[in-house]
Amino acid sequence: MTSIRRHRIRLQGCRRRVSAGPDGVHKCREPRAMARQRGSYRLSNFADGDGEIARLHVQATIFDAIDWPMLEQAGLRDGMRVLEVACGPGAVTTRIAGRVPGAQVVAVDRDPGMLRRARAATDAAGCGHVSLAAGELYALPFAAGTFDFCVMRFVLQHLHRPADALAEGLRLLAPGGRLCAIDADDGWLSLYPEPPVFRALVETSGTRQVAANGNRHIGRKLGVMLAEAGFESCEVDVRVVTTSRFSRADFVASALSFRVDDDATAYDPDRARTELRDWADDAARPAWGYVGIFGAWGRKPGGG
Repeated sequence: MTSIRRHRIRLQGCRRRVSAGPDGVHKCREPRAMARQRGSYRLSNFADGDGEIARLHVQATIFDAIDWPMLEQAGLRDGMRVLEVACGPGAVTTRIAGRVPGAQVVAVDRDPGMLRRARAATDAAGCGHVSLAAGELYALPFAAGTFDFCVMRFVLQHLHRPADALAEGLRLLAPGGRLCAIDADDGWLSLYPEPPVFRALVETSGTRQVAANGNRHIGRKLGVMLAEAGFESCEVDVRVVTTSRFSRADFVASALSFRVDDDATAYDPDRARTELRDWADDAARPAWGYVGIFGAWGRKPGGG
């Protein structure tokens, strides 16, 4: 079994310069061509970076009741060698690691700042079986067949080459290994009654993400994408997050507020924030919100 214990992660087949920092995070220097191919999510795009990190943690809490059943259905079990792609600040990493304490968990991200936050989160949670590594997800620095399970949660919507990311996931899995992709789809996002800004906000953010090489309607495509990437026994599940289970404020914060663009011309940004806040805070007025979360998983051919 390839050793992927913390601080002892084995990096193979990497054509980039690799080094380990004092925080135990392994780093690969990214080629300029890869840097130009980055997708639609960057923490640096947010004026309030700390606020965005807080939103990611709230989102992970809200969606945990959906994420974990999907991962279990996909075949995640204790004792596996698990890869989490684009781990961000570790909000989901700690939840996965806490449920599979006997697994060897590796979380990767291309952003050193995110990895520092992920290290703080895993240390605080006592997740000593988690290793962190920096790398570009189209060419991760691991040997083929290193992992038994791969998680891509809210990743593919941000990529201009999602098929290549799935191909890399397939390469890294051992025969019989499984990959689970979880993502949203704006076609399954709704508020009722709708604030006047809602449609313009959703459409504008979708257009902006496409321009940045992303796709906010990728959820419905996941099952087909996995099959086309070479996975077998592919399955798809759709689960709905609603305001009947979580506060309107948390729902708006996790699904909508981050989309408000101060440079938008299709709506007034300050008015948009006010409308969303009023919709969330007016407890005397009946209202409903929901978003569909798609999960798709498949198995790498071969194995027992």
